[in-house]
Amino acid sequence: MRSISVKIPAYLDEQLSRISEQRSLSRSAILRDAIIAYISEPGKSFAARASDLAGSLSGPEDLSTSPEHMADYAK
Repeated sequence: MRSISVKIPAYLDEQLSRISEQRSLSRSAILRDAIIAYISEPGKSFAARASDLAGSLSGPEDLSTSPEHMADYAK
């Protein structure tokens, strides 16, 4: 395999390390999987990739306009 060098911000490095430990995978394996996922659907935004999660949570549709949920706001 070829090697490449990539510079990433500290917060991404920390997240990568955490995921690596949680999944018992190397950082390289995680990055390879992420690159494969990214290039398999070129031009697809993060929002589009996460669209299958939309509507997967339960609760009120809009907290900002519900008087019931705004009653204790800023108390």
